[in-house]
Amino acid sequence: PAPDAADALALRAGNLLVERRGRVQSREALLRDVWDYENLIDTRTVDTHIKTVRAKLRKVKPKIDPIVTHRGMGYSLRETWPGK
Repeated sequence: PAPDAADALALRAGNLLVERRGRVQSREALLRDVWDYENLIDTRTVDTHIKTVRAKLRKVKPKIDPIVTHRGMGYSLRETWPGK
């Protein structure tokens, strides 16, 4: 099946985390760089898409979560993780 718009956005968010591995990306930066939103709206949109990325990664490596949540700051991708 072809990916829907939500999958495409989740993929863009995941790719951005890979490109900026090890650096915290704020929800605001993700909204700007993935969704092209200049006027910030509900930042829970980011959380929802990060959840989608995590679910897709879990299908490949069920016991590993390479995405780190930095409370009040945003998300980052671990520079290294077990099994890589």
